[in-house]
Amino acid sequence: MTRCHIKSQARWHYEVEERPYSFLVNVHECTYSCRVWQLNGIPCRHGMLVIQHRGEEYEDYVHPCYRKQAYIDTYKNFIIPIDGMQFWVDSGMPEIDPPIPK
Repeated sequence: MTRCHIKSQARWHYEVEERPYSFLVNVHECTYSCRVWQLNGIPCRHGMLVIQHRGEEYEDYVHPCYRKQAYIDTYKNFIIPIDGMQFWVDSGMPEIDPPIPK
């Protein structure tokens, strides 16, 4: 297994070396030169190394859509059931067919 280490740093910008490669991590913008962090919203191992180095919590850098509150907010509204199809009013319009597979 390869070892990663922080080669240089500025306030928000870090260079993480994993020989023979170097990666740039910006913890303020939650970005990483390989774009993994930007694409999935979860810090990669290089981002996690920087977060650990800063003494901060990993969870603070995960996209809000993965947090418990996002789940709660998604399902907080009650979905009102509707009556069965036998009680639906006929619109008089033709039924819509599914698309033809290509």
